[in-house]
Amino acid sequence: MRRAKKKMSAALLAAALVIAGVSPVQAAKASLKDRLKGATDEAIREFYAADLNGDGKKEAVAVTSKTTNEYGWYEDAKVWYVSDTGCDAFYDSEGDYLYGDTWKLYPLKGTRMLCYDAGAGGSGYTSYAWVFDKKGPRAVENAMSGVRQLKGNEFVILDSRYDGCTDNTGQTHNQYFARWDGEKLVEYGGLKISVAQLKKA
Repeated sequence: MRRAKKKMSAALLAAALVIAGVSPVQAAKASLKDRLKGATDEAIREFYAADLNGDGKKEAVAVTSKTTNEYGWYEDAKVWYVSDTGCDAFYDSEGDYLYGDTWKLYPLKGTRMLCYDAGAGGSGYTSYAWVFDKKGPRAVENAMSGVRQLKGNEFVILDSRYDGCTDNTGQTHNQYFARWDGEKLVEYGGLKISVAQLKKA
């Protein structure tokens, strides 16, 4: 009887939201954003709500910062994880900029991968990547620089070097291909072959 009442009340709530012109998905997103607003007085720069960890409920990740500069970079930024049970900042740029145009969420089986870059504004920067489980965000190993998804579990990672080989600054962005193995990014290895083997191939 109690379970039937719970189902009925949930159905009534959903019907009331539809009548009010608010879908349950919009209501869940608004509720998560309200929770974040209650935890900080900083401006919300990015906000993304979805079932991040495959548990059937909506969670959100967001960026807040007090200021943004002319390039759209977020100064002294914090990255938040918001769920129906809590709201926590799990990253602080600590004086660096979080580069807003690098904020990406990539779909993976049972989770999402959140990627962004942060730095002091020069050519050097650090990439951060996170996936989500029932405990919240978890840092991804081997993120290096410039992580981006090619398709599915396949990613490319950039490694910046000053070796005078490409542009006028002498900076080369070398591409390394990796795959998500469910725990970390694993670089594809290579096999040493002879010229004769190459010609035969």
